[in-house]
Amino acid sequence: MIEDFQGNEEGGISSSAQLNLVLAFFDIGHKLAEAWDSRADMVKAGDSLLGEICKHSVRSLASMGGSRLLSGGDRVVKLYEFSANADGEDVALKRMCDFDVDGDVEEMVALDTSRIAVRYSNMCTVIDVETEKDLGSLHHPNKVTSVAVSPDGGCLLTGCVDRIIRKWKVSSPFSCIQQWECILPSKDYNYRQQAFLCDMKLIFFDNDQVLVGDSSSDTVHLTKVADGAVVRSFETGNGVHSICTMNSTSFLTGHQNGRIHQWKTDELKKYHTFKGHDEAVVSIAQVDEFQFVSGSKDESAMLWDLRSRYRLHSFSGHADPLKSVVFFPAPAGIPAGRKLLTASDDKTDKVVSIKVWGLEEFKSEVEEDWSDPYPLEICYRVI
Repeated sequence: MIEDFQGNEEGGISSSAQLNLVLAFFDIGHKLAEAWDSRADMVKAGDSLLGEICKHSVRSLASMGGSRLLSGGDRVVKLYEFSANADGEDVALKRMCDFDVDGDVEEMVALDTSRIAVRYSNMCTVIDVETEKDLGSLHHPNKVTSVAVSPDGGCLLTGCVDRIIRKWKVSSPFSCIQQWECILPSKDYNYRQQAFLCDMKLIFFDNDQVLVGDSSSDTVHLTKVADGAVVRSFETGNGVHSICTMNSTSFLTGHQNGRIHQWKTDELKKYHTFKGHDEAVVSIAQVDEFQFVSGSKDESAMLWDLRSRYRLHSFSGHADPLKSVVFFPAPAGIPAGRKLLTASDDKTDKVVSIKVWGLEEFKSEVEEDWSDPYPLEICYRVI
């Protein structure tokens, strides 16, 4: 190499040295472009941050009725009324009331426009936010790891560490009407209890089928709700920390290694892999038919597009790993109202637990014929 740079007899630089110089310049240019992109992401993230809520350790977020936000944390559920001005920039979260529960809240799902199911320890409690009453509890013999409600609100499922999925009556008095065991190949063996412990994740694919995953398993089952029969199994290659149904033919899985896989129900192999997060993806929320948001333990959230397969934006600013992300659609009469809310389990009073971000500036028009659902060339125009 040294001889190459010293030149040849005519005093010029050899061809191999020229090639090395060109490659070096390309490498420098690539690193500068990455640095500029990171700087642009940070600037845009700061510009899109619309509001913050402090002094509340949050483990779960849930939306209700399009204008209400529920945040759950250390033995309490807080209800907020979400509002914004006409241009969608002046965001207000009015705290309406608090609901005390007997354990640290891990997850919440809305049963309808007035009732929520709150998961903690070996219990799920149903609360009516209109009357502020506890409607009853769903008791389990073991720790509950997931709760899910069907799109039509007619079916409520819970999953436990004992691998049992239970189907519950959705009206009071609540009772278990069916249960079945879901076997997922697990790596987490508890020698004291002489059993595999399951960190089950449930999400309805449609009203009749549910997706079942596990953070200690590489497998996702598509299961019938009627009898628990496995329709199809998907080998993900890594522990499943989150699942999101996108449409009637595809769903997403978030993994321990920070990857997000897209799956088609008529195929057993991964349709596409989204790379960007450095740690486990613990929450995925659908934005619209083609966009979704992911939240990770790397303290960031990311906005993705299925059509282009690109990451559209990164949102950072939390001081602790994210626990939950939730999307709020534009309220009626507010053209620029799409919002993303992110939450982390921040323990100190000086650290923000919930952040509100504007998504409208990242909404894109695609100037392309979508007869091919995944074209090679896509042009985005930010509006």
